[in-house]
Amino acid sequence: LNRFLSLGIDQIWRKKAIANFKGAPIHHLLDIATGTADMALMAHKQIEPKQITGMDISEGMMQYGRIKIAQKGLAEKCRFKGHGKFG
Repeated sequence: LNRFLSLGIDQIWRKKAIANFKGAPIHHLLDIATGTADMALMAHKQIEPKQITGMDISEGMMQYGRIKIAQKGLAEKCRFKGHGKFG
């Protein structure tokens, strides 16, 4: 829905945000408001952090993100924490 509503601009700002980290070793990336893990997946592809933690208040969106992460074989590298689980 984000891609549709933003006319694809979401892809551009994600790439620009991730480009700021290129060249530096990233051990742990925190993706706040991860939603369905699009940013986490793009970050994995472009900068290969050792660990990614996604956080969001929507458990439903993160559940879809977990499915996408699992389909890519990245479940060991990416974990999600939802509302009430930030501690």
